[in-house]
Amino acid sequence: MQHKVLVRLEGELTALGEALAQLADESKRKDETLARLESELKARAEALDNAEARLQFLEEAQDKRVGRYRLTLMAVGLALVSLGWQLAGLVGKG
Repeated sequence: MQHKVLVRLEGELTALGEALAQLADESKRKDETLARLESELKARAEALDNAEARLQFLEEAQDKRVGRYRLTLMAVGLALVSLGWQLAGLVGKG
């Protein structure tokens, strides 16, 4: 009787060992997947940070260009007004 119990317990222990080995393998695969996903997430976060910095740089550059265009337009406008006054003076004298 004891022998049968020992054989049954040994079988159960073997089955539990195999199940534990399968769980360990599955856990290892999940850990590897998690590490890969964390690495990909980190790379994407860095890419996003770089894209945000580039966008900010481009926005600042665009703001500077718009400012220069405004100054240029104002200078052209003042030159046209001055030219208009000069023409009006010439026409008025003539």
